[in-house]
This record gives sequence, structure tokens and C-alpha cells, in this order.
Amino acid sequence: MKSVYLLFSSLGCRPRIIGLAPWFLNDKVRLDDLSQSVSKLEAVTNSSLETVSDLMVVLKCGNRCTCRVVSSKTFVNDFDFSVVAVRILSSALRFCRNSHFFNEYARPVVEAFSKILSILEELGPWCAWRTCLIYERHLNKLNKSSVSEPHQLFIQLGQTYIRAAKKILEKHVKSVDSVAKLEAFVPDRVVRLLNILKSHCPVIVPGQLPNPASEFAGVVFVQRRYTAYILKLLLKKVQSWDVESFGYLKVDFMVGYSSSNLAMEDSMALHRRQEEVKANFRQKILNLLISTSILEDGVELRQCNIVVRYDIPLDFRSYLQSKGRARKRDSIFYFLVDQEVKEAFAERFKTFLLLEKVCSCSL
Repeated sequence: MKSVYLLFSSLGCRPRIIGLAPWFLNDKVRLDDLSQSVSKLEAVTNSSLETVSDLMVVLKCGNRCTCRVVSSKTFVNDFDFSVVAVRILSSALRFCRNSHFFNEYARPVVEAFSKILSILEELGPWCAWRTCLIYERHLNKLNKSSVSEPHQLFIQLGQTYIRAAKKILEKHVKSVDSVAKLEAFVPDRVVRLLNILKSHCPVIVPGQLPNPASEFAGVVFVQRRYTAYILKLLLKKVQSWDVESFGYLKVDFMVGYSSSNLAMEDSMALHRRQEEVKANFRQKILNLLISTSILEDGVELRQCNIVVRYDIPLDFRSYLQSKGRARKRDSIFYFLVDQEVKEAFAERFKTFLLLEKVCSCSL
């Protein structure tokens, strides 16, 4: 960067403004070096460092929210029936991955097996059962539209194994019809999330108009796209079981996508859906979004009174941008942290707070 700056200086046309990515917000910059890095950058460029992003707004509004760390038991999916389902799907997944000659035909089946196994490990047997239902329908549609025999054979193989896993899970979780029963088949982190949302259920006083300033608006951040979708389905089902505690929620999900991996029509459809979800949230048709990092920065949203990190932030930038969504006065920024990583997160969180303090003084 210094060479570029010197080149312009030697030509007599030194730039007045240089745009830079905020590299000093990543996890590689040590706390002790942050102030020095900012000062050195200003000295090298003979400039003053300013921000044109939401950083200053985040730093100013971040003090409005309270940070709360909610500890949860580390999830171990050791149900006997889950172990059987994992064994069935894992053996089928290995077979498909070893079929190199038929790699193209096996791809949708490999994706289905991988997603179900991932959900089973991360969100438990109830969510995995729902995921089996989704992929069973998806493969049925693919089977009707496929034209080649190898493609049909792999899809039918996928249908057979997913149906077997679904039956195993279904026997134990289909009867779940309440939040109390659900808690046995989902991670403690999901239970903690439900408790947080339940605690924010508005209290309606007869004859008293609701205060617009206290209207609920929230975002739950997750790492994986499919986690966002499955949590949205779970919350919809929970609403039907307990309207009194969760009926106030108007929930949807929002995830990023790679347009390079999609056909033009699919890319445009996903873009339209994203814009519709954002518009509905701004217009208060929705009041809770389950989202990946796409909503951390650069998207205009209404101010939220709760933000939940279902998965802990990996770096300072992610922490700061997601915290910046909690801009309502008296808002709360929750971290759901498994007990086995609680100490490690405590150290990281301490660093985040110190970095935030340094940034407030430096920028």
C-alpha cells in the first residue's frame, strides 16, 4: 500500500481519499498493536483515518445494549436410535462419495445425506427428522424430472436410505407435541434460545395501548445456512404448540448465496426473496429473523431490542457488526455458549471488549 501511495506522490497527483478494508478489525491483529497500527497507517499516508462504514454508529450505539452470556450444556447426540440413523446414513454417504465415476449423479444425494447428518449432530433428532421429510420430498421431485438411468438409481438409493433414517427417528420424535417434550430431543442451546424468546413475550395490559418503542424486533445469528432454515421451522412449530408464549413471533430466515453456483433464474428468485424478507422486517410484518452473517453489515434494518448469537462470533468484526444490530435503548445482546468452550470464549470476549474500547478512542 505504501508503494502505491508513493507512486501517486511522485506523479504529483496524490489522492485525497484512499478506500481501505478494515483489516485492523480481524482476529490476527493483537490488541497491543492496534493503536500503533492505526498511528503508523496515518503517518505513512500523511492522512487521518476516518470511517465510511457503520463502525462509528456501531461504537456509539453499542453502549445502549447489555451483553449477556447464556451458558448451555454441551450437546451429545447419544440416543441409541440416533446412533443407528447416523450409521445408516454414513455408510450410504461413503458409498456415494467413493462412486467417482458417477460423481455428478450422486451430488444431490451426497448433499442430502451430509445435511441430515450435520443437523442430527448440531440440532438433534427432532430437527433431523424434519430435515429427512424435506429431502425426501426434494428427491421425489428430482426423480420425476431426471432423464438418465444412473441419476434415477442414485436418487432412488438416496430415497431408500433417507426413508429408513426417517422411520427410525420418527418412531421416537413424531409424538412430540409440546415444548416440554421437544426439550428432550434438541440441544440445550435451542432450549436456552426458546427461553430467551419466551422472556421477551410482550405483556398485554387490558385497556392500555402498546408502547411502539418497546415493540419486539430481533435477529438470531447462526453460522450455517441450513441451520437458519431449520430453526425457523422449529420456531413455527413451537408457536403452534404454545401460542401464549410464542404467538407474538413473526419469524423468517435469511441467508447468503453464491450466484456463481446458481442459474440466473434461481439467483434472481433468491435475490427477490431476500429483498422481500428485509422489506417485511422493516415494515414490521416480521419481527424476528434467523440469519447468517449476511445481516451483520451493509443491510439497512429496523432497530432491534434483542440480538442472539446462536453460534459465537469468530472474530472481532463479526462481534461488532452483529452487536450493532441491537440499537434500541435497553436492548440485549445474547451469546449462547456451550460449557466446554465457556472459558475460551470468556478470554475472547474480554479481548473483544478491549478492542472495542481502543477503537472508540482511535477512530
